[in-house]
Amino acid sequence: MKYVIGNNLVATMAAYLLPNVKHIKPIDKDLDSWNIETFYIPYYCLDFVKLVFPGANVSKYEMRTMYDMRKTLSAVKPKNFDQIYTLYTRGKTNVEKEYLRTISETLEVVSINGESPLNSLIILYEELEKLTAHKCENIDVTSIDTENRLIKLSDDTEYVYDRLLFTSGLSKLISLDSSNTVKGIIEKNYTPGERFALPVIDKYIYKCKLENENDIEISKLFDQIATVGKPWFRKIFYNGSVVYESLKQIFEDKIENNTVNEYIEESQITNTLGIQKVSGIDLLGKCAEWNNSIGFGHVIRRCNSLIEYYSDDEKNHKIIFPGQENLLY
Repeated sequence: MKYVIGNNLVATMAAYLLPNVKHIKPIDKDLDSWNIETFYIPYYCLDFVKLVFPGANVSKYEMRTMYDMRKTLSAVKPKNFDQIYTLYTRGKTNVEKEYLRTISETLEVVSINGESPLNSLIILYEELEKLTAHKCENIDVTSIDTENRLIKLSDDTEYVYDRLLFTSGLSKLISLDSSNTVKGIIEKNYTPGERFALPVIDKYIYKCKLENENDIEISKLFDQIATVGKPWFRKIFYNGSVVYESLKQIFEDKIENNTVNEYIEESQITNTLGIQKVSGIDLLGKCAEWNNSIGFGHVIRRCNSLIEYYSDDEKNHKIIFPGQENLLY
């Protein structure tokens, strides 16, 4: 049997795209419930979206970003802002292009019902969850035995897998690995000669009620503020709320006079490892592959390449003529 594990957008996309999988969906959403770096659907994924929403189209969307450079607000990006921003958030200046697209100015995106990039992504996610509900089992995974290819669930049920696609965080897989093989393989192949430690720092998300009068006025003109020199590095205005992304914990009930309604602790990947398979388990998604460049299109491409192995159709289990692999997709 073939399984997908995870409670995030990537797992749901995989359950939709791979024809013969069972989706084991833990009760709580993963820490990163999107599991991609950019929160929009790129224009080249239109054909995929049209399978679900035939009326979807490509539109140019201006990511209206204000820049806060050490308490100086500007609608124009300062000359060296990108370098300082990435140095603060990632500890280096050379990063993936996808990372900086989160504060880009204009994007070509897929829009559903004329909605914004983020709303379109939310609408698609919710619809895909409905379409794959029949494949889902909502239950927690307690361990994965990579040697005997067993998945153990919280009700003591055990599943034998012949293929497994894991989409939750890499650190989660290591904690579930009862055979203790995953960590050793990563140490040997991805961090040789070093004591094992995932390149990560804590990231804290604070969803607040939009109450600050100045922020209310700014939100009428801008979608977000990219910031350096404050505990948070980005604040996003969304449906009467303001979301702060911070590398430091904030122990106040209000942030800039905006009441904190929800707090989430995530991880900020600093250095990409780019692991796509370990101990016979396929990895997919930003947090599973430990790769900040993972976007929506990457997930579709990987699923298309995995169809051969996650299908019960016999012709997809072997390549008849070498060099003709693409004919199977």
